Amino acid sequence: ADDQETTYRRIVANRQVDAVYISSPRPADRRVALLNTLGIPFIVHGRSEGFDFDYAFLDIDNEGAFHEAARLLIQLGHRRLALINGDDRETFAIHRERGMRRALATTGLVL
Repeated sequence: ADDQETTYRRIVANRQVDAVYISSPRPADRRVALLNTLGIPFIVHGRSEGFDFDYAFLDIDNEGAFHEAARLLIQLGHRRLALINGDDRETFAIHRERGMRRALATTGLVL
């Protein structure tokens, strides 16, 4: 993480880029906070939570999508569902699991 921070600081200080793209954010992602502090434009593919400032991101409603998908499977009569998900430290994976668990909870099913 420190090497990554050093790299970001260097490319900003040397004006090597005009903007930065961040992928696979984690909750309270240090990269988002650092780039905000450095004042360079950036966009995040996904959402990171826990900041008191706005930033540009593109994402889908992972929680809502997985809630609806699980709800549909339950309506079709499926009762034993599994979730093969991404890294559980990444925000999108957290939201997906949350949506699926929420749908399962309404019927008393568990993941």
